[in-house]
Amino acid sequence: DSTGTGLYGLSSAAPKDFVLLYDNVAGSGRPISASFIESDGTDNTTTNNYSAFYANNVNGVDGAYGVVLPNLLPNGIRRVERRSLITGQIVSFATDADGIWPSGANTINPTGGTTAIVLTNSDAPLLTRVKDISGPPQSYYLDQNYPNPFNPTTKIEYQLPFESKVTLRIYNLLGQVVATLVNGVESVGYKSVDWNARGLVSGAYFYQLEATNLSDPTKSFTQVRKVLLLK
Repeated sequence: DSTGTGLYGLSSAAPKDFVLLYDNVAGSGRPISASFIESDGTDNTTTNNYSAFYANNVNGVDGAYGVVLPNLLPNGIRRVERRSLITGQIVSFATDADGIWPSGANTINPTGGTTAIVLTNSDAPLLTRVKDISGPPQSYYLDQNYPNPFNPTTKIEYQLPFESKVTLRIYNLLGQVVATLVNGVESVGYKSVDWNARGLVSGAYFYQLEATNLSDPTKSFTQVRKVLLLK
């Protein structure tokens, strides 16, 4: 309790599947920490010796998970992986190039103790990945680019449940647009765009998907993810 920090995440994953956290984007080696996805039907409260952050924010919350990270963690958490309870196979995963997730959750050498770091559903939704879904998409979603880090090309995938006006832009750390990959109306489906960053300097960038449902313009979707260019 004096050398670890709590972390909990909120996701759209199915209860009772497993979640594994790694300090690298490839998911190689031994996980830093692992747990199960709520709600599993058990009483994970402080009475049963669970930490307050877990009892109050994770226990009984569908899609939530909670773990303890070592404070000595120079790479931070760079991959959150969901595995099936039934088969043990990877169902979905989310990665971050430097351990500081889009919501601002910093997992590098944490010192929070029982004041937990929080990964949002936007950071790691842990839904079935786009390439694993059959039939038309049921929701908007922006996937993590692959590979990440990359040089000089990477693939960005997203899904549209409605015909939508779509923009997909790349921003630098100053908030300046350095590339516009998509700007127009697109049909329902699973989309894939390649980004060639030749000519740009190494470093962190952000890509943002904005989509507006054409049949109901009051409904819009925006999601941002971080990408790391290494030359």
